[in-house]
Amino acid sequence: MRKYQMFLVFALLVVLSGCKEVRDIPRENGIDDHIMEVTIIDDEEYHIKGEIQYHSENDLSELYLMMFANTHYEGSDRVVVNSIKVDNGAVTYEFEGADKSALHLSLNNSIAAGETVIIEYDMDVEYPDTFRLAHYGDTLYQMYFYPYVAIYNEGFDIDPYAFNGESYYNVLSDYDVTITIENDFIVSAPGEFVDKDKDGDVTSYRYLLENARDFSFSASTEYEVYEWNVEGLELAIYSIRPLSSTELEDTKQYVNQSFAIYESYIGEYYLDRFVLELGHIYGMESSGIIYCSDEISEPTIVHEVIHQWFFYMIGNDSYSDSFLDESITTFMSSLYYYDLYGMDGYNGNLDYRDSSQERLSERWDTYVGSSLLDVTDNMEEGYGFIIYYHGVSILREYVLSYMDNDVEEFYRIMGAYYDEYNGEIVTVDAFLTFLEDESGVSGTKEWFMFHLNELQDVKNTP
Repeated sequence: MRKYQMFLVFALLVVLSGCKEVRDIPRENGIDDHIMEVTIIDDEEYHIKGEIQYHSENDLSELYLMMFANTHYEGSDRVVVNSIKVDNGAVTYEFEGADKSALHLSLNNSIAAGETVIIEYDMDVEYPDTFRLAHYGDTLYQMYFYPYVAIYNEGFDIDPYAFNGESYYNVLSDYDVTITIENDFIVSAPGEFVDKDKDGDVTSYRYLLENARDFSFSASTEYEVYEWNVEGLELAIYSIRPLSSTELEDTKQYVNQSFAIYESYIGEYYLDRFVLELGHIYGMESSGIIYCSDEISEPTIVHEVIHQWFFYMIGNDSYSDSFLDESITTFMSSLYYYDLYGMDGYNGNLDYRDSSQERLSERWDTYVGSSLLDVTDNMEEGYGFIIYYHGVSILREYVLSYMDNDVEEFYRIMGAYYDEYNGEIVTVDAFLTFLEDESGVSGTKEWFMFHLNELQDVKNTP
């Protein structure tokens, strides 16, 4: 692949003067706001420098930056740190952990609770061997390409990367992003498109993305772009190949139906724009954008869209609480089929998960409530069936046996859950407490904790 350069200015601001009005969304404290410049040298290396504005809720004598690009560590540094400063003073630093994804900063001066500091960094980065941050021909994917401060939760969450699930999570931030790239590239990015400016061989694109847990984008020389608007929501498809008229209409229908159904039952979508990238990634979600195969799969699109509610507005530590994002999201995909086809659609969407888990249950060696490191690396025999199948079966059995199969009531409860925790990071304990209180089913929490942490057939245990 030929060499090219890209320059990215990435600004995350808690308050953006002169920006569009956004929905009133509660936000947690502990914001890590960024200003970044990225230069992609070729398909093997990029350079990144910038600032992180970090507001601490705790007294701290150290900080950790998470750097996704240093995963799959194999004895040589993928990330070379040229310099790090905190409040304009140089600090010592060291990558820690088996995969070197946690960068420990030894502070010259402690940070007091309520204090905000500026972290400046300069790094050279070699692309890791991962589908989230890589090149596929002339298509570029940039997910978790930047450093951010690890969440402090009675200590910093610095768990190592695990390929079979999501290793990282973050608080809500606002993003002001300018991407400058060679003219023959088209940028696929979330947020409000502000403007573009062509200067010689490069073009700059500016986006505003507010109340987001991350920022990712892709770029390609092959994109075909399709845009439309539904009741004020701007929608766009970026496809690595032209779509037939039938494919386009079907895809637009899947997206339109998903948003209409989820907004009706769960709550209003938090952004004014949404992007679907059809390319080289089978299924992956990010704030305001999802990545799906160009083969066009309705179930995949539906699943990734509902993640915008469960994980991106209601956040969770997906490393230890995968049940809250993947199990719940997969189960809530049934809402799409229920709304369109009634109970037949609901059952049809979930039946195959029960049958698949029965055939493969003997292979399980971990629990739904296990952390990612405890789950086998084999997606099909481990994490996939535990989280996407058994976790879903637990939820289905609860609705069937303890809510008299009143699926409408469960969907109502999930809408109330969204209203209660929109913008926050939730634990399994908080979710189950809310579910028990809202459903009025005594013993809900104990029942779930048993099934999340035992290798049992849910239908054969009390």
